[in-house]
Amino acid sequence: LYSSLLHHLTGRRVRDTIQRVRAALLQAHRCLDEEGNTLIIESCLPLFIETIERLSFLFLKIFSFLTGQPEALLFSEETLKKMMNECGYREVKCYEVDTEEKKPWEWTTLFMSLPFLKVPKFFVPATWIVLEGQKR
Repeated sequence: LYSSLLHHLTGRRVRDTIQRVRAALLQAHRCLDEEGNTLIIESCLPLFIETIERLSFLFLKIFSFLTGQPEALLFSEETLKKMMNECGYREVKCYEVDTEEKKPWEWTTLFMSLPFLKVPKFFVPATWIVLEGQKR
C-alpha cells in the first residue's frame, strides 16, 4: 500500500523522480506473493496539467524550498497506470475517491504549511485516485 507517497519521491530532475517512482513500484511488485495486489492512493492531476508541472519542475522545487513545503511532483492517473504496467502489473484498475460533495466555491488550502493561503476548490485540479495492480 502506497498512500500519498509516490509524489514525494522527487529527485533533482523530473527524470530522476520518475526513476524513483518506478523503483518503488518494482520493489513492491518483487515483494508480492503470486496474484498479490499493490494499492496506490495518490492525488492525481489531469494529463495536460501534469505536463505543465513537469515543465515548471525547477521553479516548483525553488518555491517548495522557499516556503518550507515538501517537494512533490504529482502524476496523472494515466502516467501512474502506465508505470505500473511497465513494472509488470496486470489488470491495473483505477477508482476516483469521492471524499465529499463537490462544492466548487468552497475555499480550500493549497499548501499544508501555508494554511492561510486559500483558493476556491475549482482552482485545485487534483483528484484522489486509487490504483490497484495485480502481480503477473
